[in-house]
Amino acid sequence: MIKRVRGLLDYLDLQEDEEWEWEPPSENYVFGMGLGATNEAIRWAYKGYLVENALALKAITPKRTGRPKKRAFEDINCLRAYAIWQYVQRNIPEEMRSGLSNRSLIAALSAIEKEAEKTWPEQRKVLFSTMTANLEASISRGRTKLEIDENWNSHVCEKLKLTFSQTTS
Repeated sequence: MIKRVRGLLDYLDLQEDEEWEWEPPSENYVFGMGLGATNEAIRWAYKGYLVENALALKAITPKRTGRPKKRAFEDINCLRAYAIWQYVQRNIPEEMRSGLSNRSLIAALSAIEKEAEKTWPEQRKVLFSTMTANLEASISRGRTKLEIDENWNSHVCEKLKLTFSQTTS
């Protein structure tokens, strides 16, 4: 039978030809704590060990500077394309969507947004107030990112719509 050795005293207690192995540490083992330590002392020592590791990790991680990064689909291009996608889904029948250009939809939404801005000026974020050429390019980039096809259908926008309804109820 192999004898398990826990420390120096157990090792010194071995016979000359006796087989032995080191006993693996227990699940609540904390380096430097003796065998007679209470569970509370071991718990506090372990918590201190975790705090020291967290502080050391914080010290070596690079500090983030600058403006925080925007998450996926939060840039202005996606917001504009999503607003137009919602307008098209609500107000234009499917059989009439294929010939719609970005320019015609920008004109329609700009008029709607100007009316809404008069009614609720502090609550509306102006999405369509820049020059038309920049808006068209911006909406094209947003359509690409949101995978909106020529008929203004998008599975990405459908998923976003479900997510928004769950988080903003």
